[in-house]
Amino acid sequence: MLLKVKETKQGDVLVLEIDGRLHGADSAEFQEKIMDMLKEKPPKMLFDLSGMTRVDSMGLRAFIMTSNKVKSYEGKMALCGLQRIVEDVFDISGFSSFFTICKTREEALNGLNGN
Repeated sequence: MLLKVKETKQGDVLVLEIDGRLHGADSAEFQEKIMDMLKEKPPKMLFDLSGMTRVDSMGLRAFIMTSNKVKSYEGKMALCGLQRIVEDVFDISGFSSFFTICKTREEALNGLNGN
């Protein structure tokens, strides 16, 4: 998998820094990895996409599936740091309206924590 996922915690928020391209077969592996993390039912997840250089429809599907699972646990999820090309894919597909998307990590963390 060419995609790299770095996992950290900031308070009670699980932060996942995504680096690389999320497409094709990597999307399925990424989704499986995230679903395994969700077995612990984290209430808050933040995806820092500042290192993501590309996403396709399979990658978008992985985010939707993750969002649905987080919501089923009554949790919160946000995305931040989208590069222009990635942001364009979210906008063109209409997926931007499904997610809380913030410019910075700080803004996203504040939103997840109700500040």
